[in-house]
Amino acid sequence: MIFTKVTKKDELYYGATYILVSELDSVAMNTSHAKYSGHTPVLIDQGTINPSAEVQKLILLKGSINESYAFKLANGPDEGKYLSYTGSGNELHVTEDITHGASWLVDFEQGDVVIESATAQGRCIFYNNLSPRFATYTSTSMRKVQLYIDLDTKDPTNDMELRLKECIPTIAYAVGYDITDEQARTFIETLVFAGAEDMIRSGVPEEVILNSRTVISALIIFTNDNLNMSAGKYVTSPMYLANVDKLREQAGLTI
Repeated sequence: MIFTKVTKKDELYYGATYILVSELDSVAMNTSHAKYSGHTPVLIDQGTINPSAEVQKLILLKGSINESYAFKLANGPDEGKYLSYTGSGNELHVTEDITHGASWLVDFEQGDVVIESATAQGRCIFYNNLSPRFATYTSTSMRKVQLYIDLDTKDPTNDMELRLKECIPTIAYAVGYDITDEQARTFIETLVFAGAEDMIRSGVPEEVILNSRTVISALIIFTNDNLNMSAGKYVTSPMYLANVDKLREQAGLTI
């Protein structure tokens, strides 16, 4: 199991497995979690790591707050729990569910990952080399951390599904559809997935669907066009097709 360094947001994949590292100290977060998370030495070889069993593997999932992520523990005594900040000092806990405290905003700065609590602005995960541990701090004087991925766990299909579901509230609002009822939400979800499938059949690569903002506009149009249509009898309006052409252009394809 080889992990490769991640340096940008489009290398974040739902369902993929990651590890958290302090490169300056050649350590990774391990499976020891109490008030803080422990550390285990790792050998970094040209941007890759082959971690020991003690290193904490983290599965990336959608957080409970918009545009946030959750980190599920994939091994160790707390397997199945989630990294969490509960609002107590510099502590870093684990929790049973994807609560707001287990939701994190993730970004990158010059090769370092910035994992910020979605509920405590400015509080991020760092490595403390003086009191060796992974914890949360508001001070940037602590060691910055880096994220590594096991590319064998990357599943574009899973990532596509989760990202589309993340867009459903926005699309439903745009077309004026109330999705508080589960049946209504399922209906809108069916239309959104049908729109994405139509884009793929039209030659739009999945990578573009995952990363282009034009996709939201196209899915809103497709959903609105088909609100009164029955499943399997979808229509594609000229405005929707124009957006698909833009997506194909973004992929460098000939219209």
